[in-house]
Amino acid sequence: MKKSAWLIGAAALCVGISGLAYASNPIQLAVNGKTIETDVPPEIKDGYTMVPVRSIAEALGAKVNWNEERQTVRIESDWEQQISLLQQGYASRTPQEAAQTWAEAVKNRNGAVQFAVLSPELKEQTREHYERIHWVTGISSPWVEQFQIADEREAGEHRWEFDLEFQMKTSTGSAGLATARLTAEQIEGTWYITQVLGGTDGVPNVAPDDIRTDAAEVRAVVKKLKLDVSQTDIGQIFGQQYAKVVAALDGSSMWRYDFVDHQGYIAKAASDGTNVMDDVDRSGLESGALRMQLFVEWDADGRVREYSLYYLDRDGSIANYRLYADGKIQLK
Repeated sequence: MKKSAWLIGAAALCVGISGLAYASNPIQLAVNGKTIETDVPPEIKDGYTMVPVRSIAEALGAKVNWNEERQTVRIESDWEQQISLLQQGYASRTPQEAAQTWAEAVKNRNGAVQFAVLSPELKEQTREHYERIHWVTGISSPWVEQFQIADEREAGEHRWEFDLEFQMKTSTGSAGLATARLTAEQIEGTWYITQVLGGTDGVPNVAPDDIRTDAAEVRAVVKKLKLDVSQTDIGQIFGQQYAKVVAALDGSSMWRYDFVDHQGYIAKAASDGTNVMDDVDRSGLESGALRMQLFVEWDADGRVREYSLYYLDRDGSIANYRLYADGKIQLK
């Protein structure tokens, strides 16, 4: 049976994990709410709480072995095998089944099932995101009342794309539609979700492979978009040549970066008499005077809340790449 293993170079660990509690005089050890007895009492040393690793590992169902020759503690658990078998239960035989399973899991806010139908590569890229939200996606209100696959199309050999619509609802009634676009691909006989755009806050925090342009400059800017960074950080990344604008929706503060192709060109934007608004200069983009426009929205603490990047796609239409504070990505 395949097992997961960790190698640890000491018989005690410094711990600070969820599910572990301790108190002083004497220190009590509790795992998942259950107090456990230890052969060696926990102690505080140099500001760290030291606890015997065997007590914690065995309380969590793992096995602990000591390698005298290597002076190493080896912890082994069957959890990975169990989870792998559970995920195999969601193996999709068709692309439609993969899309349906993912959408149903979004409706139920079940991140574990969403994760099960993701491709191996996407699993690796998004595991930390799902762990951070404890495998519960979306929000309590508005919630997904129902969903439908609005469109599906074959996008190549062993590759399908799906457009989904989610009917949102609150306690007072309908809250409109949310949309998502999925890409499903067949890998070693099983259909997996390999890309998610849009959605209802269950979107992997991964930039899509295809952002509808081959322009190296646009791709370079997308790679530089980082969340929870300061104005100083953004100034260092994109420079100090920006315009201060205000979001028409809620009045929040924004910086606008104009990537100008024609020297001396000034981007067009409306004003309320006091503030410049967050208008996109569509004519400048369409004429080629602007290569891109990047809007950076700030929270009350002066840290990035959202990015919105506009550029021309391969068809000459204006594309909008958005990165939200929760990691959700939309491409319109």
